[in-house]
Amino acid sequence: MYIPGDREVSVLYKGKTGKYNVYVHDIEYKTLDKSLYPESEHNYPDNCDDTKYISSPGVESMSITFSKQTYLEPNIDFIYITTNNGTYKYTGNLGGKTLTFNTDSLSIRLVSDSDANYYGYSFDSITTKRTIHVPGEQATCTTDQKCIKCEKIIQKAYGHDLVPIEVEKATLTKDGKTEGEKCSVCGVITKNKEQFQE
Repeated sequence: MYIPGDREVSVLYKGKTGKYNVYVHDIEYKTLDKSLYPESEHNYPDNCDDTKYISSPGVESMSITFSKQTYLEPNIDFIYITTNNGTYKYTGNLGGKTLTFNTDSLSIRLVSDSDANYYGYSFDSITTKRTIHVPGEQATCTTDQKCIKCEKIIQKAYGHDLVPIEVEKATLTKDGKTEGEKCSVCGVITKNKEQFQE
């Protein structure tokens, strides 16, 4: 079941066998370029309050492994890691520790007091995980693009790009029209442009 593609699964329960078709997605693991790794000053200064960011849009998770030197004054100086799922607090010896977060971006904030300075933090590796989906039809103004295998939304509908439609005055041979609004992408009129006669 680790080989990507369509698979048939047999399930035995209470003497009966059922067969199901499933699709196994390919998984991409990628180590970010070390030039993108944030790190603190070494040693970090007194009264430090410094925030840095890591971002890899579209991935499902990020695993960060601290360098062996990573160390903060225990229970006095702290690292706060914030993702879209919450904020996590760390202190003391983090050397070699790996943390995994289900996010595609995070911030790292180092806060210190006015006494005792240590190495701070740096990273040996930052690795991302991304599921390779099979895209369906392109997203439109009103329709999401989804994976044809699992229905996960790959790209959300981007909404109408509304532009005004000016009033058209009636002529001898043609009715006029009231002002309106239409989408510059798909052309749908979202605010009535009614015909009128003068």
